[in-house]
Amino acid sequence: MGIDFNANGNGIGLGNFPGKTSWFEFLLDKSRLEAHLKQDTTTETAAVDLITDFLRNATEVNGDQVSSATQVSQAASVLTSNQNSLAGSIGVEGIPVEPSVAPVIETEKETKKVVALKLLALKVASYLKWDLNLLEKKLPLPMQQTLLTYLQKITTNTEQNVVQELPLNDLSVDGRFAHVLLYRWQLRAAVLGIYPTKQSRGLNVQIPGQVDPMYVPQETVDTIRRKVLEKVEQAAQALNNLLEDRLDLRMPHMECFETLDEDKSTPNFEWEKGELLVFEDVACQVSYDLGCYHFYKENYQEAKEAFCKASSLFPKVSNMVFKIQ
Repeated sequence: MGIDFNANGNGIGLGNFPGKTSWFEFLLDKSRLEAHLKQDTTTETAAVDLITDFLRNATEVNGDQVSSATQVSQAASVLTSNQNSLAGSIGVEGIPVEPSVAPVIETEKETKKVVALKLLALKVASYLKWDLNLLEKKLPLPMQQTLLTYLQKITTNTEQNVVQELPLNDLSVDGRFAHVLLYRWQLRAAVLGIYPTKQSRGLNVQIPGQVDPMYVPQETVDTIRRKVLEKVEQAAQALNNLLEDRLDLRMPHMECFETLDEDKSTPNFEWEKGELLVFEDVACQVSYDLGCYHFYKENYQEAKEAFCKASSLFPKVSNMVFKIQ
């Protein structure tokens, strides 16, 4: 049984790409994605648009489109407007949200097509070196959650819908990277919560059967903020432990994720092809994120210490795998 590559009549084309390549064409040709991303005409924004298309179409569960989840997942306008106003400051990241606002409803066994599309989205994110600053500003907020929690799921080899909150010391270098990425994401979302939101303009004319891909209901934003505050102290403590224990991380590259095809239903992951990160590079970014969080919490002494550490490490950064905003 092969992958059902039926585009469900959508005929979705990616307008940012030459020739308007459709999302399902990347399912049919394993080599197409990397070649496409490396074209001179492919911008970072266009690459994130590709992630959006993959995850939007991954909302199919057992052959049916989950319309309610799709509507929630199409979006980031509320938080995008805040992020744009904070250029050069602190970005925003989401966290695992309740099933009522999750962009993709997980089932016990996802279809091959859903898995294949999520893996393609992860390949694009790895091509962008997991740049949270970019993903936060360009990718719909619920899709940020889907992307990062799915990375956690496969790096920790868990089939549970709720990602396990395991101590960093107990994780592989790859699972540790996925957890650290999410923890940083939570800290930054908590900080952004102090700023007022502004509802962005949606489509002027509602097209039947379509939703504005840049719209986030206010209740979704409120739920995410509440969840952030529930998890943020745990995230901060985990990141402090990372710095104290000088734990290694390995960043997945595109080659780590296998693309499914008609003859293969279970992906193999080649994590050894990832990049073992220099601790000072990681510590610089994590210290900066912790400094922003402590400053937001008015823990000024802790903020000063974290910022001073980030400042002292910055000249030693050899490879900016994490981009200081």
